Amino acid sequence: MATTTHYAQLIAGFLLFTIVQKGSAQPLFYLPDGPSPCPGEVVQVDMVVPDIFDTYTWDLGNGITHQGYQPPFISYEEEGTYTLSLTVSDNTPFRVIDKITVTQINNVWDDAGDCDNRPDLYLSTYNSSGATHHFSAPVNYNQSPPVEFTMNGVLAHTDFRVAVWEYDLMIAWPFCWDLSSENLGYVLVPANYPGGTLSQAANNLEVVITTKMVTTTTFHRNIKLTEGFPIITCHNDTLDSGDSTATAWYNTQDQLVGSGQKFRPSLPGDYYVERVSGTCKPRSEAISWPCSGATAIEKVKPVANLKIYPNPSDGQVIVEMPEVSGNPEVEIRISDLAGREQHRENMPYQSSLSLNLVFLPAGTYLVHIRSEGQSFTGKLVKMN
Repeated sequence: MATTTHYAQLIAGFLLFTIVQKGSAQPLFYLPDGPSPCPGEVVQVDMVVPDIFDTYTWDLGNGITHQGYQPPFISYEEEGTYTLSLTVSDNTPFRVIDKITVTQINNVWDDAGDCDNRPDLYLSTYNSSGATHHFSAPVNYNQSPPVEFTMNGVLAHTDFRVAVWEYDLMIAWPFCWDLSSENLGYVLVPANYPGGTLSQAANNLEVVITTKMVTTTTFHRNIKLTEGFPIITCHNDTLDSGDSTATAWYNTQDQLVGSGQKFRPSLPGDYYVERVSGTCKPRSEAISWPCSGATAIEKVKPVANLKIYPNPSDGQVIVEMPEVSGNPEVEIRISDLAGREQHRENMPYQSSLSLNLVFLPAGTYLVHIRSEGQSFTGKLVKMN
């Protein structure tokens, strides 16, 4: 085990790891590096595979699927980890990377954690120039070479770079500490490479690439939502956010009317709650007060089940909504991603509603529709 870190190499590796630009790549898609998305925020997905396959099937990890090359508008409402995947199929077999095995590394790395003198390896893939980071394979802890990494949905049709890292972003005081993951080198995988051993002599690095021919493959990435929309319950005419952290209550005029987990309004109307801790500060769907019944419990939670098109739009849109019994009136409310109301109107129920929202500034909005005690929502991107 070496005790001297090659700082120039680490700095270069750090820059390589953090620069994000669009370019050609091996995975079917990639998610640009950045913080976790907020509730209702559109998740950016960059397509990097060309439109060359017969079918494209998206699974958003929340029960919603989509057919087509371009990704749908993707957003999540509830806290949790979602697996976004894209499956491509073609009648003509194509080559994918099956696994990457690190068979040899140099001894210039620092151990941390339990000081067992065994490396904690992981891989990062980039485009051929190293300027675009696409994804990182999970860390294999305390394993000396050979260390195998299974690949899914990684194509072999263009050249790409595989960097090998030793993970040390941890402290085990007082015996070991190291806050820098070491870049142990990289290999360049040629386009349509059939498989074999690649090496970088300068870093004593050796990697074995295994490929296979397939007619379908799936690439997936996890998206973690650390905050969700608050959910209001009503019991004995008292509104409850169910959240012991800091919360603020607003009326539809965006006036602050209360704070704390529970709130009992003094005037009839619609009210929202906002979680003011954290970075996202999400707002709930509206709830009407007084509540329906002295002991009734009503939960208000957005359900992403509106189809809105064209999307993006100049403001003239069609909203398709699920069937509602009877012939009720629907309430339509447009809010920004922070929950601030931008527009409200009522109209008779139709399965396809025509809305004129050309007056809205360019941006991303949530379309909320309430009817017969049901709540529906969808996302609209408004262009100039």
